[in-house]
Amino acid sequence: MRKPTDRTVMHSYPGMVAIVTASFNGQDNVMAAGWHSYISFDPPIYGVAIGHERHTYELMKKSGQFAVHFLPMEKAQFIQQAGVYTGASADKFLLGEIEYDRALQLMRRF
Repeated sequence: MRKPTDRTVMHSYPGMVAIVTASFNGQDNVMAAGWHSYISFDPPIYGVAIGHERHTYELMKKSGQFAVHFLPMEKAQFIQQAGVYTGASADKFLLGEIEYDRALQLMRRF
């Protein structure tokens, strides 16, 4: 069961590939991101580098929202697929046969 936490947990070190999700106008997308980092502990800020040419960037720009996820090793094949295919022409959640839930809460818009 998922539940929100009020404490910041820094658990992404060392160098794991993060999963970034974005949604806009009924379209959901996921991508693998190798360039991500904590920027600030207080206030909690996390950054991810996404090229302007990426489909995920377009969804993020239109919605003003995104999420960063850290998946276990058992999801390595899905992580690989998320980094190989483009959401502009494929439903990567369907392709990877993975289920997902909507966010529990939305954070500040960027």
